[in-house]
Amino acid sequence: MPELDTTPRSAFDGLLPLAGPHDGLEVIDRDGCGLATLVVRRDARKALRAALISQYGVELRDGPVVSRGARISLIGTGADSWLAVSAGPNAGLYADLAARLAGCASLSDQSDGYGLLGVRGANAATVLQRLLPIDLHPDAFPVGAAAATLAAHIPLLLWRSGEAEFEVAVFRSYAGSFIHALDGAARPFRRSAAPTARG
Repeated sequence: MPELDTTPRSAFDGLLPLAGPHDGLEVIDRDGCGLATLVVRRDARKALRAALISQYGVELRDGPVVSRGARISLIGTGADSWLAVSAGPNAGLYADLAARLAGCASLSDQSDGYGLLGVRGANAATVLQRLLPIDLHPDAFPVGAAAATLAAHIPLLLWRSGEAEFEVAVFRSYAGSFIHALDGAARPFRRSAAPTARG
């Protein structure tokens, strides 16, 4: 019987890079970043806010926005619920949150449940806008804004981390479909292959 391969793999393994390169667009697999859902426990909102400030330097904001610290960001996903994302690779994020926020938050490790992408560049918003039903103009969706939305009928969580920088968290089972849709949306910005020199 063949041995089962249990090597951890990115949700986007074999799917990136996009067929390209593209002008003004870079898609980065942020594999390894810790992800965990966080829900405030009953009557523990004040304690949670205090713990996040003291342990992570994060001032928790309400609504579909990003609360950012040096090591983690919390993306508002609903009433009293957030997705915690580590700033860099961190397989121990869930365990760290569970220890530091014990008693004031219910947590669930999502590191294997989502794929996380960075979409960067001058054309990032234009490419994403072709897939999304929300307005990504900076006046409507400024830096720090977040949205649980759909892209080509695929559910995802999107937030703006910079003027020309977006983060996308998509369920692992939809990773292939999302990359296929993103590749199609990016096609107008694909560079033509350099002409072959003739001798």
